[in-house]
Amino acid sequence: MSYYARKIATALVISLSGQTATAQPPQASCAIQNQIVTLLAQSEHFLQYLETGRYVDAAADLQSQLSATSLVSLRRQLEESGFANAADPTERLVLQQRNLLRAYRVEGRAPAAYAAQEMNAAVTLREIRNHAATWPCYHSSRVFNGLSLDLSGRTVGHVPASTAVKTGLFGLITLLGSVATGYFWWRSKIDPRRSRRFPCWIPCTISGQSGSHHYGPRVAAIINISRTGARLWCGDGLSAGSKIVLRFANANVEAKVIKVTKQHSSVHFTNQLSSAFVQYSLETYG
Repeated sequence: MSYYARKIATALVISLSGQTATAQPPQASCAIQNQIVTLLAQSEHFLQYLETGRYVDAAADLQSQLSATSLVSLRRQLEESGFANAADPTERLVLQQRNLLRAYRVEGRAPAAYAAQEMNAAVTLREIRNHAATWPCYHSSRVFNGLSLDLSGRTVGHVPASTAVKTGLFGLITLLGSVATGYFWWRSKIDPRRSRRFPCWIPCTISGQSGSHHYGPRVAAIINISRTGARLWCGDGLSAGSKIVLRFANANVEAKVIKVTKQHSSVHFTNQLSSAFVQYSLETYG
């Protein structure tokens, strides 16, 4: 059997096994489904608190939930339950909410609300809600901020025919999502210029030169970062084309300012960062 024939056969086996996993009874995966929906509802309450001041306990509730949340475990459980297409949005949600909680503790409610808008946190919530609405265990045992949510994590016994149909459709969507994910993964491998951006709130200092004027260090914050560049919340003072030095995560990173707006500046790093350093910065400071 040729190399390409083996690759095609392997892809077919994976697709068929994915459909088989989807067709299995949903009871075993109800726990992870309700965990995600609980996290979703608490995140929505926290965003409403940042905007309006309502739900004063939202930050503490979300912090408690996130402290017990492992991104590796969430991704594994979602993939094993047949919900792999929700893994990336869920990971993005957890990172965003951790960053917003940190911004809330350091800067206060209003700056954190502004950071939530910059991160498009509401879009991430809506994406996960659209996934969750198709899940077999997403039922209306308790209405929680407009979401049907079983906070006890109990499983669903009888599965009606309509749910079985939805499960089959979800399997097809999952298969198509897996194909799309594989394509974009392949694209990312053949195009080294692609660099994933992560929303964050990393305190930093800026020093450098704008024209003939030397400045720094000044306090700022990185609101999204990739291996090749970042976006800064720094107020006025920077100008396009300036060479600067960012100090964050106990390291100095040289960069060039490529775009400036009223409160923000986009920069390109002189030397591409390592994936390990970006992850360390997000987990430790972001």
